[in-house]
Amino acid sequence: MKIPQVLILDDDRIQHILLQKRFSQFEPQPQVTFFERAVFALDFLKENSADMILLDLNLPEMDGWEFVNELKKLETKGKVFVLSGSIDPKEKNLINEDPFIKGQFEKPLSQLDLEMMMEH
Repeated sequence: MKIPQVLILDDDRIQHILLQKRFSQFEPQPQVTFFERAVFALDFLKENSADMILLDLNLPEMDGWEFVNELKKLETKGKVFVLSGSIDPKEKNLINEDPFIKGQFEKPLSQLDLEMMMEH
């Protein structure tokens, strides 16, 4: 069975710890790679693949929307999910209208949220 590759782009290190703990409950346990800066995540994805990308929209330097636009140019096959502490209605509509983004979830993510993402 293939080990899922997960990339998490979030500038909140506490989220990294929480998500690592949640992902450790899966069998097989996914290979999780964390980034705090979008440019580093993009550099990684130029050389590596990810089956799933969890993305915070509010990032320093390059925000989540800019990241998504750059990600589309790479023609990645990974499922993209938006994570946010709060999503305003305008952003919610943009997320729902973008077929590249498979879903949105509010932080903190539950184990059930992650199971839904993994099965999507």
